[in-house]
This record gives sequence, C-alpha cells and structure tokens, in this order.
Amino acid sequence: MKKSVLILLTFLLFQANAAFGDSPYIRKSVGKFKKKDKKEIVVNKEKDLFPCRPVSSWVGERLIFLPMKKSLQRDYDGFLYDENGQRLLLDYNKFVGRIAQVISVDQEFNVKLKMENNSKIIILRCFKDDACVENIALAADIDNARKKWLGKTLFNRSILTLNIYNVNTGIRGYFEVKKNTPLKVIDIVAGWEWFRPVRFILQTSSGKE
Repeated sequence: MKKSVLILLTFLLFQANAAFGDSPYIRKSVGKFKKKDKKEIVVNKEKDLFPCRPVSSWVGERLIFLPMKKSLQRDYDGFLYDENGQRLLLDYNKFVGRIAQVISVDQEFNVKLKMENNSKIIILRCFKDDACVENIALAADIDNARKKWLGKTLFNRSILTLNIYNVNTGIRGYFEVKKNTPLKVIDIVAGWEWFRPVRFILQTSSGKE
C-alpha cells in the first residue's frame, strides 16, 4: 500500500512539474489555444513614449512654460536665473505657453535654456539629476500623447465626471457621462501641473466638451 502511495505521489509531482515548468508557483498557460487564437494575439512592442528623463539627458529637449489655473496664476519663479546669476521673475502673461530649448546641462545640473521666440538665455537650476521642475514640462510628452491618442475615440469603464473650464473667468463646471460612452479626443494640450503635464480635451457624441 505504501509503495502504491509513493508511486502515486511521484506521478503527481511529475505532472505538477510538467504543468508549472521550472517553478511550482508559475504556470505558463491555462487551457489550450486553437490555431486561430494564436493569430489574434498581438504583442505591443511600442517604444515607451513617456520615459522618465534625467536632467543630464535634457540637451536638445524643448521645455514649455505651463499654464496655471486662474486662481493660482503668478510669475514663474522656480530657480530661474539670468546669465549673471541674478534671480528672475518671469511675467506669467508673457511666458505662458512659450518654448525654450535646452542648450546645455553642467555637472551641477544647471540647465541653460534658449527661448525660441526671442533667443533670451535663462538658467534653470535643478540641483540633482532626478529633479522635477514646477510649472515647466517637456514638450515631448505633449507631442507624444498627440501622436498616440489625438483623433481616437475612448470608452470609459465607469461613470466619469468631466470638467468644464473657462480660462478667462476661472469658472469651472462638471457633467457626468455614463459607462462606455464614446469620447473623442479632439485636442491634447499642456496641463496645469508639472506632475500632470498633459490634458485631454474630450467630446461626447452630443457635442459636449
């Protein structure tokens, strides 16, 4: 009897190893795939469009001065200096939406910027390679989002609350859309915060934006 139990356990262990591969905690597949199923499996090897870029890799990148909500609008003053080391306060209305290209980054992570509209030189001090800059973002993130989603139609998985906003008055509103509502991406623009640099402008089938 003991010999029969031992043989049975050995058989079960063999079967388990065959099913789980090299590890008893990993199973490579469940069930059998038909030939047509294999053709339908698509592996997305798309290059990461939104990588985390260390400051030292910014040379050649374009930075955008982000808009701010009306109640929070103020001059751009986040560690910005002129070539002589004087602290700068940049007028919001003159710089919002402007683009500056990164000319160089030194060993202390001082970023030299050249404004595209007037060639003005600005120094942005970051202090470390993984720094995040307030009210400024990489324009590439917006460009890449446009390449991937602009013009496409999205479907929300649950009830969604969408924002309405008037830039001139600062007045905000809201409306809800039902689950699985088709929402067309009609524009992708700069966000209001450095940690959310991209905003999607969506439109419902009834025309609400």
